[in-house]
Amino acid sequence: MNTRSKQTEHWNRCLIKVGESHDRVAFAELIRHFSPLLISFMLKAGDTTNEDAEDLVQETLIDVWNKAADFLTSQASAYSWIFTLARNIRYDWMKGQTDASPEGFRAEILYSDNTEPPESVIKLHNKQLIRQRLEQLPEEQGKVLYMMFIEGMSSQEIAIAIDLPPSQVKLLIRLALQNLILDMAPE
Repeated sequence: MNTRSKQTEHWNRCLIKVGESHDRVAFAELIRHFSPLLISFMLKAGDTTNEDAEDLVQETLIDVWNKAADFLTSQASAYSWIFTLARNIRYDWMKGQTDASPEGFRAEILYSDNTEPPESVIKLHNKQLIRQRLEQLPEEQGKVLYMMFIEGMSSQEIAIAIDLPPSQVKLLIRLALQNLILDMAPE
């Protein structure tokens, strides 16, 4: 079983636990995992403020809690099921908005038959996580990793841009990566 299949099975089990016994631990795990993905999904669909997106995600999670007993793994994965709820809530919310601009509305995201989170939403979420991690590093270390991984610069280009010897840049990169690994290690 590959990693993605294991993750899918894990989220399916969490959702089943919520449906069968209103398991609060499993629900908290679903919230931690799905909230950032759902917020990105809501924002990417267009015409949504951060506050609106958070409200829509909260409404989605309430629906997950209330309707989890209806979830069937034979019909959908937890991802598909939860994103279908989110899509429907977003659709109902959009119908109620009188000032929603058609230009900002990303119908291909909202009305897609694919209810897995779009790859672009996952990439946006991952990019946000990376930026958060980089901000936790010492300034120089975060800066060189940002330039390398977000801006796509080589260590030589970074050395020129920040006026440091290439060996110093490589050392900063190595230290930053070690700090990130230590930061993400299980406690």
